Amino acid sequence: MAAQWEAEAVAWLDGSEQRRREQLHTAMQKREFALCRSVLRHLLCCRLGCLNGQLTFGRQSQGKPFAIVKGAAHPVAFNVSHSGQHGLVALAQGGSLGVDVEERRQRVHREGIAARMFAPEERAALSRLPEEQQLFTFYRFWTLREAVGKALGCGLAWAPAAFVLPQTIRCGAASDIVTLNSPPRTRWWVQDMGTACFAAAVSCKYDSSAPVDG
Repeated sequence: MAAQWEAEAVAWLDGSEQRRREQLHTAMQKREFALCRSVLRHLLCCRLGCLNGQLTFGRQSQGKPFAIVKGAAHPVAFNVSHSGQHGLVALAQGGSLGVDVEERRQRVHREGIAARMFAPEERAALSRLPEEQQLFTFYRFWTLREAVGKALGCGLAWAPAAFVLPQTIRCGAASDIVTLNSPPRTRWWVQDMGTACFAAAVSCKYDSSAPVDG
């Protein structure tokens, strides 16, 4: 049954997507890509009222994709993430959107990743936790930061100093507003969507017309 679902998913992909899939190294990576990408295509077709063969994608200057139907660009925002057996697809009517999902793997270089990617306040909050809580919170911070970075179009490559997860989030709140430290000091809403099985988060632009103090 799994092989049949994967074959059906691959059939949804266009030529460029199938080439991207073939460039992946493992069978699992190829399966994850095909399943998540086909779900994205299905959801976009339903939202935009088009056939799969009428849907293509372009890329903005920072690399974020956008939907094209019959040669016309559509403002619908979307983002995809997958990790192991888990996938996450989100759509919004315009704006910028980012999502991330991660399996909580024990064997991960947490200290090195946190040193490169987390703000000092986040590393300090993580270090104060009991050891048995650190893995859960590490992935929580990771997905929240990654969701903001993907909404911005840069993922975790965004410098740790660019923003800090607010204290409410660091203390366990499910959602709040992140403000970029560098001009333009835009606001981004973040939401923790994690469960006991996986970490996940979504972020989107928040109140872009309002001035930011400071």
